[in-house]
Amino acid sequence: MKRIIAQAALCLFLPVMAQAGTIVSAVGVVASSERNNVPASATIDQSGLSATYISGVTDFDTYIGSNPTHSLLAQNNEWFSDFGNLTPTLTFDLGSVLTIDRIALWVEESSGFTTAALSSSVDGQAFSSLGTINPANPPRGSDYPAEVFGFAATSMQYFRMDFSGCPQPGPNSTNECSLGEIAFSAAGGSTVIPLPGSALLLGSVIAGGFTIGRRKSRHG
Repeated sequence: MKRIIAQAALCLFLPVMAQAGTIVSAVGVVASSERNNVPASATIDQSGLSATYISGVTDFDTYIGSNPTHSLLAQNNEWFSDFGNLTPTLTFDLGSVLTIDRIALWVEESSGFTTAALSSSVDGQAFSSLGTINPANPPRGSDYPAEVFGFAATSMQYFRMDFSGCPQPGPNSTNECSLGEIAFSAAGGSTVIPLPGSALLLGSVIAGGFTIGRRKSRHG
């Protein structure tokens, strides 16, 4: 009987494969500071990427694992803040409330940023902190790869980055913040989900076990 109950309890907590995380692009972005020919919209349109993806369809890990790089050519491919504005903000609109657990950033190689405070919102009004990131400083003068940052899976429609520490240190850095591209991972993967009816199954097995035990005691 103990073996039967143990097997039933195991059934109650079998892992169920959820849909793999997909890569998602924002549908809009608002910048507190930007310039002509290097607008914030360039960070969400896949311009400058060596390989493109289908938002909401392409697997996040598969795409990032292929090591797509971003062009170092700035015009219409990257966002730059106004000269001297070293604390700009970008607010991205995902188009609907999604569960996000990671972001991929292609941090521009000449100026970039050293720190960004991340926050999220479902309504675009009340934002909650997701923490602070400090990206690596990519090599100057070459196309640059993505860096992935993770946080607890969070429901959001709006994602905000408050930049500081601009520019990254380097001989060719200019007095501004910049970003090549951003993409999001809609949460997925393997998780433990209670199976429908498992609790009833476990109860039936236990009840059945006690019935068998009583029958044995009567005829034993």
